[in-house]
Amino acid sequence: AFTVLDRCDTPLKLCRWYAGRHGLALATRHQDALDPLPEAGFDAVFTHAFMGNFDAAGRARLAGRWAQALRPGGRLVTVQRVREGAAE
Repeated sequence: AFTVLDRCDTPLKLCRWYAGRHGLALATRHQDALDPLPEAGFDAVFTHAFMGNFDAAGRARLAGRWAQALRPGGRLVTVQRVREGAAE
């Protein structure tokens, strides 16, 4: 089962539509990424091109939220482009 989180309902609707077309079990959460998640509720957290939306303090807060949300042995997988000359 998959859970998709977004603060905008449009991507959530698209994910539900896509999952429905392919017979995938999908739950959606309409909330900000920095809001608390269920503790130990997830086996993995995946993000793509997401961390660049936050400053260093925001990224640390996100990592803390995700650590609380992962079950023991859970994994975080994130992909982020490294921008040449970026301060952070």
